[in-house]
Amino acid sequence: MKVVVFGGGGGVTKEFTRLASPLNEVIVVTQDERYQSDIRALGGSPRVLDTEYAAQPEVTAFLEFNKPDAVIWAVSPGGGSGGAGNELLPPAATATKTFEAIEQAGLRRVLLISTIDARNTSKPHPRHYNEVSRWTSDGIWKLIPGYMAAKMETEQALHRSGLDFTLLRPGVLVDTPARGVELGLVQIAKNGYRNGALDVTALIGNMKTCSRALVGEVLLACLQDAGTIGLTLGVMDGDKDVFDEVQRCARDGVDAWEE
Repeated sequence: MKVVVFGGGGGVTKEFTRLASPLNEVIVVTQDERYQSDIRALGGSPRVLDTEYAAQPEVTAFLEFNKPDAVIWAVSPGGGSGGAGNELLPPAATATKTFEAIEQAGLRRVLLISTIDARNTSKPHPRHYNEVSRWTSDGIWKLIPGYMAAKMETEQALHRSGLDFTLLRPGVLVDTPARGVELGLVQIAKNGYRNGALDVTALIGNMKTCSRALVGEVLLACLQDAGTIGLTLGVMDGDKDVFDEVQRCARDGVDAWEE
């Protein structure tokens, strides 16, 4: 399988490249040449294309030339001048432009790395959230509203696209070994309820984590299971087997998406 990954400087991309490259061709797209040696060392093929500033026809031409079987969007927000917690770069519009380019190139399969608790805040909390997750969700959206809104807008754009997508919402990303997974309809917070004024330290410390290596494993498993097409899945560190859990979610149609 040939896979194009946008977001080559991120830890998730590096973990996926390390896992997938022995049996797949992994083309990793970065904004500049800083990560090329790292990508090659992991078995990937680096390419430079700044999707933030490239016109849609340029992105389409890039995809038509490389002809991947699947595309992964793993671009992390950063930069910008919107102030702490409100940066929208790369904006949701950049992802939307890329999704349109994917369609124009005649491609179908897309996997998106989103974030913990992406949701429509004009509606009630997700039905499966418990009290701790609801409190934590409110705190996250107060702390980094711009970042969260951009992530949700990207998810909505992918849902509107008509592409064959799988959407992953990992917990707080950490650099630890992958030991097991909690997948599907997951709580975003650990046990322990805190009420009252927003305590940022307590809030972050109470959020569930997700190993970057684990996200790489889940990406690879979802690529190999067409039953995950159309699903939105929470991904947290846990104790279950990745491939077993991906198969369960595909078989049962487990979907965390709520419009």
